[in-house]
Amino acid sequence: MSSQCLSTAARELGLLDMKYTCGYIELFDGTQFEAEDPLVYLNDLAIKRDCSVVEVITSCPNQPSLSQLDIKLGESSLLSPDSV
Repeated sequence: MSSQCLSTAARELGLLDMKYTCGYIELFDGTQFEAEDPLVYLNDLAIKRDCSVVEVITSCPNQPSLSQLDIKLGESSLLSPDSV
C-alpha cells in the first residue's frame, strides 16, 4: 500500500497529523536514496545532467473511482452529472 493511500485514509479518519514515510533505500554502492527527497540523491551524483522532477498522481488500488462513488451515493450525489 502506498504512503499516499495511507495518508488519504488517515485524513479521511480525521488523523491529519499522521505521516507515513518509506524511509530510504540503500543502493548497491552504499548510497542512500530517500524517496521523499530524490533531489538530495541527484545533487550528490558526480555526473550532472539537466533533469526535471514531476509529481505524478496515481490512483490507489482498491479505491473506488468517482463513477463508482456516484453509484453508491445514489441520486442525491454531488458527483452526479445532473448536479453540476
